[in-house]
Amino acid sequence: MKSIYLLLFGALNATVACAQNDQQAIQQWQSAHPTTLFISAERFNALSSQEQELLGSDLIIYQDKISLALIEQHEALVKSEKDQSQKPVKTEDLAIIKNWTANNPDVKIVPRSVYNAAEQDRQQVYTENTNCLILEGEWLTVKDIALFEQQH
Repeated sequence: MKSIYLLLFGALNATVACAQNDQQAIQQWQSAHPTTLFISAERFNALSSQEQELLGSDLIIYQDKISLALIEQHEALVKSEKDQSQKPVKTEDLAIIKNWTANNPDVKIVPRSVYNAAEQDRQQVYTENTNCLILEGEWLTVKDIALFEQQH
C-alpha cells in the first residue's frame, strides 16, 4: 500500500515538474518574441473585424490556456508565410483578389488560425454561413476565391 502512495506521489511530482517546465519555456519564448500577442479566442471573437485587423497577424489565439503546441503551430505558420512571401506574386492574381473583395463586401473572410482557434459551435456557425469564406491559410488567395465560387 505504501508503495502505491509513493508511485502516485512520484507521478504527481513528475506532472507538476513537467507543467512548470512548460510554463518556463513559454515565458522564455514570450520574452524572446515580445511583439507576439497572446489573446483568448473568446476575447478575440468579441472584437470587431476592424479591431481584429488592428491587432495584426503576429498573435496566438488560445482556447483555455497557452501551450507549447500552440507556440510551435504559430512558428510553423510564420515560417510558412515567410516562405510564401518570398514566392513571386502574379499581378493578375492581386487584381482578381482586389476586384473580388470589392464586389463581395458582405462575405466574411475568416483566416485559418481564427477558425482553428474558435470553439466548435463557432466553427459550425462559420461553416454553415453561406457568406463566410474560411481561408486555407492566413491570406486570401485566388484558390480560396475559386473554391468559394464553386460552392456557391
